Amino acid sequence: MSDKRISMITEAIQGIRAVKLFGWESRFMKNIAEQHGHQLKYAWKEFSWTVVITVVSELVPVIVFVLILYMYTIVFGNKLTAEIAFTSLSVFRTVYNAILQVEHYFSSLTDMFVSIDRMNTYLGSMNIQDLDKRATSNTGNVLGFESADLEWMLPEEKTKDTTTEVAVTSSASAVKSPATEQTPLLSGEPSTTQIARTTNGSSVSLTKLNEVTPFSLKNIDVQFPTGGFSIVAGPTGSGKSSFLSALIGEMTLTRGSIMVPTVDSKLAAAAGESEYKDIVEISNEGLALHDIAYVAQEAWLRNATIRENILFGEAYEKERYEEVLRVCALKPDLRIFPAGDETEVGERGITLSGGQKQRLTLARAVYSDHRILLIDDCLSAVDAHTGKHILMECLLGRTKLMQGRTRVLITHHVPMCLPYADFMVMLNNGRVVLKGDPRELKAQGVLTSALKELDNSIKKADKSEKSKDQPDNKNKGKDKDDDSTDKTAGKSLEDDMEKTLGDPKSEDEYTRERVRKMAEQKNIDPNTDLSILQGILVKEEEREKGQVKFEVWKTFTNMCGGNRYWALLFGIMITAELFSTMKTYALRLWVSSNDENTPNDDIASSLYLSGINNGQVMLRENNPGYWLSIYMIVGVINGYIVNEQRMNAVERVMQYLKIDQEAASESTPENKPPALWPKTGNVEIENLVAEHVPGVPVLHGVSLAVKHGEKIGVVGRTGAGKSTISLALLRFIEASKGRILLDGIDISKIGLEDLRRNVTIIPQDPVLFNGTVRYNIDPFEEYPDELIWDSLQRTHLTREQSSQTTSASASIVEDSNTSGELALERMTGIFSSLDDEITQNGQSLSQGQRQLVAMARALVRRSKLIIMDEATASVDFNTDERLQRTIRGHEFADSTLFCIAHRLRTIIDYDRVLVLDKGKVAEFDTPKNLLQKKDGIFRSMCENTGDYKYLESAGNR
Repeated sequence: MSDKRISMITEAIQGIRAVKLFGWESRFMKNIAEQHGHQLKYAWKEFSWTVVITVVSELVPVIVFVLILYMYTIVFGNKLTAEIAFTSLSVFRTVYNAILQVEHYFSSLTDMFVSIDRMNTYLGSMNIQDLDKRATSNTGNVLGFESADLEWMLPEEKTKDTTTEVAVTSSASAVKSPATEQTPLLSGEPSTTQIARTTNGSSVSLTKLNEVTPFSLKNIDVQFPTGGFSIVAGPTGSGKSSFLSALIGEMTLTRGSIMVPTVDSKLAAAAGESEYKDIVEISNEGLALHDIAYVAQEAWLRNATIRENILFGEAYEKERYEEVLRVCALKPDLRIFPAGDETEVGERGITLSGGQKQRLTLARAVYSDHRILLIDDCLSAVDAHTGKHILMECLLGRTKLMQGRTRVLITHHVPMCLPYADFMVMLNNGRVVLKGDPRELKAQGVLTSALKELDNSIKKADKSEKSKDQPDNKNKGKDKDDDSTDKTAGKSLEDDMEKTLGDPKSEDEYTRERVRKMAEQKNIDPNTDLSILQGILVKEEEREKGQVKFEVWKTFTNMCGGNRYWALLFGIMITAELFSTMKTYALRLWVSSNDENTPNDDIASSLYLSGINNGQVMLRENNPGYWLSIYMIVGVINGYIVNEQRMNAVERVMQYLKIDQEAASESTPENKPPALWPKTGNVEIENLVAEHVPGVPVLHGVSLAVKHGEKIGVVGRTGAGKSTISLALLRFIEASKGRILLDGIDISKIGLEDLRRNVTIIPQDPVLFNGTVRYNIDPFEEYPDELIWDSLQRTHLTREQSSQTTSASASIVEDSNTSGELALERMTGIFSSLDDEITQNGQSLSQGQRQLVAMARALVRRSKLIIMDEATASVDFNTDERLQRTIRGHEFADSTLFCIAHRLRTIIDYDRVLVLDKGKVAEFDTPKNLLQKKDGIFRSMCENTGDYKYLESAGNR
């Protein structure tokens, strides 16, 4: 019971972002409280039986001892002397204590078996495959696969044969269930299929799944060019992240080999290379990966400063560090942060935007001295300007930091990256369907249908290659567009960015200047210690000195039940002490009368053996007050010291009670919104000023009005305030000035849960829970299964007949009508039933698949106001396009939509586009009008994508 409750609490804490975003706090607390109630019920029963057993165990020995003495004196007629009585008591107590330990032994044994079982489960969990069993040892920088088959390993209980019945809409033919990316959900070969007819006549197949098989990569034969720039592309769920995971050893090799640079860690440690000493100490393996830096799709950050996250234990080199900040486009962000690169990022980088977290992890890899960089979709969370800058200045090796380094990038931004790639790999369903030099593939006419629109980009790449040969290349970080007639497009935004990126002032100089200004503002002597002005996010714990304050004692006494509780407690204590004193006094009288008030050696020995010393029975009549006073003084002092120490916990609790709280979750009766609110979804933002840190505004006087049913795209450079608007709409950030009206009601006056339950947000980093698909989409069973299944179908998460009956090898389709080009199969569904399990808090799915589950959650809620915060950033363009058709269809036709996006394709045909710059409204108009604005920011962003013709065509429809 306790484990289940702790599991529920842990899940709620880990998913606290989703819990708050959807207004689920009270419901989760209710579920936890119910579980706690069940636990308390069992705990009360246990306590009741413990009391009974304790009373019995205490009374039975006394009764037995009395009966023994009765038999000895009355029945057998013996005289009971003090030495006989106390010696018997000592022997009896020894036997009693030995028997009493048996109960504790059983309790300890139970705990031991539980602990052993848990340790056995942990120690018996799977280990990653030894490096020498999967890798071809080489001391160079060769990277790739050689006829390799790899798969994700499943726990033993998952690999056992199971019989699970699932219901999916299908025809009468048997279907084949493909595996999923990452550790699998539900996959394998169905053995039988039975068809049942529902009341409406539709067919439902009840499929028995006999076997669960892991997702795998099949027949991978790829070698990346050393020192080159390679890209890996493919549909969502095709195995791209698994591809990089296989290189770093997360997947199990079943056939072939992996080519990665390795080093003998023992020899390296012996030679003085400190980075391998830890490997030798914690592992018996001699072989270790060498010269590889990995940038995960889901950014991993330490709870430390920005600088510490970039250095990651490496020595600080000023010139290298400054160049890393420049090529990763971090300097403009550091100018926004109040403490520059000394700002603490918080747990998991909570204070940073998605783009900032991604660029920070990229900067860590670039700063390292590793020659191979494996980068998983670092461009998905950044805007077009920043993405173009990172591509040209960082990934293409134009900086000294990247020259000669092998770079492998997973990306959906193929149009932007492909013209500059030396090598490309296209994956589908765990297989390589295309590989080679993009220009050679284009010349051979074997590009997939997904790459047909890149013809113009390939031509521009050829021109770009020619321009590289010119000694005076002034197009650094920019891409000329032959169709662009205006060379100053978005000049304001680009100039500001270039000015910041080219700032010669180092971060050390900037930090000193910033701290000095802050000291002057706060009237602090600049010559003193100014560390208190640094960007410390975690406040130092206060240390109290001296005795515990009276306020703490008062709070403790009140929380324990008040005066009545303490009066009853002291009454019981005094009564118990009176009984103890009377017992001791009676014992003294009996001993004294037994042997003329003076104990002899036998009596003294028997008293010692029985655990009663002379002081306790007050044998000395001449000084009873002395022993009583010593006993009381020692007891009082010891009790006071112990309580003073225990009051530390009370002080900590009081500090937590003083932390600022959120607004009320429920609305007051006078501010309660009407039923079915909001009815239209009209949004008015009036002079909104919002700030994460007091005194440092992020949004500056934002004003706009959105009508019912409008689809608004929100774009702007990373850190421009896009996500802050979404947080303000849900009151995660309270407006310091201005207000937001939803259907004419000021949202600051209604309860948080009343607001968040009626507004749906699809976050950039979706949070999923351990449980079924149904539980993740509808955790409180508010909607029918038909609606949930429909939402899964509309987000392309269900297994369709066309994809299920097609084998993996059939994903490569030759079509004579398309000149031999390859047709790439779209993303395959992953769920066959609402009872399919999602494990590891959603880590069993790819990032794109998790975003689709979050999209399905929004479809089920059908709110009048929907906020999408980079909700499709990690899915491929084809899936994104299909999702946008769903959004523009009747499902969201009656909803007002704010879509925050870095992908301009996503919002190019929305009703209006809001462009934010430095927390202000820079542009707000239809895409068509903004594209016609030659010096506009939005047009400049479109031109920087490398896909301007498509965007212009789509925006002018």
